[in-house]
Amino acid sequence: MREITAYETTDGKIFGTSEEASEHQAYLAIKPEIDLFLNSSYCKYNNCAHQKIVENTIIAWKAWCNK
Repeated sequence: MREITAYETTDGKIFGTSEEASEHQAYLAIKPEIDLFLNSSYCKYNNCAHQKIVENTIIAWKAWCNK
């Protein structure tokens, strides 16, 4: 038997590294604001697939700004 170290975020997801867990936790922190934008008249992409692309772009941009 061996001991396994894992990291759990507030939404119950499990990650193998603290970096992955921290990245996901940062996403959870900004998700409500992203959702507000996606559902506003400022976002011109009403298709779910397009909205996911917009969401992923915003997340990547926020991560880039924090580095």
